[in-house]
Amino acid sequence: ATRAGACARTPAPAGHGPPRLGLTDSPDKGKLLIALRQRWVAPLPRLDERFARHGEALARLLDRLRDTPALAVLDAQFHPAWTDLVEAPRQAGEPPASPLERRTRMPDPADFRACFYFCQELIRLMEAVYHDLGLEHAWDHPDNRGWINAFRHWSWAPMFRIAWVVGAPTFGARFVSFCQQRLGLPRLDNDGPKRMLRLDRHEVAADGDWAGLCRRLMAEGRINHVEHSILTSGPLASPAPTHLFLLRLRWSSVLARTSHRIPDTTLGVAVVSGRTLRLLRVQDHVRRLGLATEFMRLLINRHVVTAVDIRGGHGGICLDRHARRLQAWLQRTLALARHRHQARSDAARAKLRRGRGPEAAPPRAGDGQ
Repeated sequence: ATRAGACARTPAPAGHGPPRLGLTDSPDKGKLLIALRQRWVAPLPRLDERFARHGEALARLLDRLRDTPALAVLDAQFHPAWTDLVEAPRQAGEPPASPLERRTRMPDPADFRACFYFCQELIRLMEAVYHDLGLEHAWDHPDNRGWINAFRHWSWAPMFRIAWVVGAPTFGARFVSFCQQRLGLPRLDNDGPKRMLRLDRHEVAADGDWAGLCRRLMAEGRINHVEHSILTSGPLASPAPTHLFLLRLRWSSVLARTSHRIPDTTLGVAVVSGRTLRLLRVQDHVRRLGLATEFMRLLINRHVVTAVDIRGGHGGICLDRHARRLQAWLQRTLALARHRHQARSDAARAKLRRGRGPEAAPPRAGDGQ
């Protein structure tokens, strides 16, 4: 006890540890702590087996990237340092492409298909790695650092982002959410800093040529043949539609860091007769993503909707036995969209008031105006 008490009364030295390490003010101290932290983290189970399997899959994809001329445009997109290491190919009579152009250019039309499906394969590899290595909870594990950095390299490539948006509805919900949160891949909504969705509004002409409007939009590629057949079916004939709304994906927001101008893509259609909603349909391949509620929210922000009227009919909007269920669902969706719209408006006003400060807040009723 006496020896222990003596030790307790002994003042601590100025620098802990043997002086010969010289770590008190050394710039190497931070490096040492990082190295120790990485060493002390328990390794992932079955690490060698799983890394070997996914590493072999990645190596095969990289072999194709190296050996396929149609994929050459992806070199600078996946590896930005490529523009510093390799000179730009020179075309006769044309100046060489700038580094930004090389990093963001789209493939030639003949090569687009090969690049698109190659990026789809990369995403499938990412999903396999996500599940097998438990990236949901172990994304910051030292052993997973290389995979995460590779994913981040790919995620800002314009061609990869196009493949992601097109393919996202076919991937698992948790994997999609992980990629949106950890990798910054685009979301199919307007909740982020970039507005991904917008509405096209088409009013029926004075002559009431609804069928002509639908034919023109199909010829322009704004609606597909399935949407055209629904829009011109019997259940929508009476009362006559007055407005058609198209839910459109903004490719300019998907490719926000580039100068590319790609025509927007239709994801759904809605029909209104006066103030009555007659139809709201999201395309089959993008369902269960929350697009219907966002579509409804954008719609009520542009047009007053007071009622929902869904009718069944062979070859029309739905079968008779489903009409009542669809109407109830759309009424719930309308109520939810109104709630979200109000919540966003309240949040925007609160943010504006905070920016102005308390002295600029609007007076309340009863303050002696």
